[in-house]
Amino acid sequence: MSIQPIDPPLEIARFDRGEHPSLRAAIIDAIRDDLLTGLLPPGQRIGLKDLRRRFGTGLSAIREALCQLVAEGMVIAEDQRGFRAAPISARDLIDLTRVRVEVECFAIRDAIEHGDTEWEALLVAEFHRLSQTPSRVAADTRRISPAYNEQHRRFHDALIAGAESEWFKRFHTTLHHHSERYRELVVSYYSEVHVRDILGEHRALMDAALARDADTACELITEHINQTATILLRNGIAQI
Repeated sequence: MSIQPIDPPLEIARFDRGEHPSLRAAIIDAIRDDLLTGLLPPGQRIGLKDLRRRFGTGLSAIREALCQLVAEGMVIAEDQRGFRAAPISARDLIDLTRVRVEVECFAIRDAIEHGDTEWEALLVAEFHRLSQTPSRVAADTRRISPAYNEQHRRFHDALIAGAESEWFKRFHTTLHHHSERYRELVVSYYSEVHVRDILGEHRALMDAALARDADTACELITEHINQTATILLRNGIAQI
């Protein structure tokens, strides 16, 4: 009778949760960042043991975090087969783009109607920070820098921060996260993105909002969002 070898214990790392209120929240954000930046590519299986080593916690905590990301649509759960990064497709991109335009236009109109001087100051400050943040990783100019991703999100959050509707702010956050996965593909694979004046697009959005010109702001945000989808669809994502 042969004796089966026992698997060696996992080498558990110490994971710094930073400013997150809980380890669970830190794990969710860390995995979400991997999905948004392409470190976990669309469709890839997610290794639970690897995550356990990384975060230094039990598998139940990892599964809870992944279930939250399933609820957000960032991860899919497969019966008896674990978890996988949500796939991308032309159909999903078109649907996502259409809904995001509607939500952002509503939220921008709401912010322009109800935003005060503090909102205006916040928007100007976040645009200035965006203008000073390098957009690419120094060692690999085909990747968006994490700092730029964060500041880009902060600018778009500031654009609608004056809105009264908290529900639309929540929808905006969810849709923005999903859009980030596609935006990373634009920068990573298609040189066409380099001809866009991205900072100029953001400046025009800020100027329209500060001028309380809701119609122009909606036209600009619609074009801003649609351009990413157009580049991807033109360059082959329709085949995914």
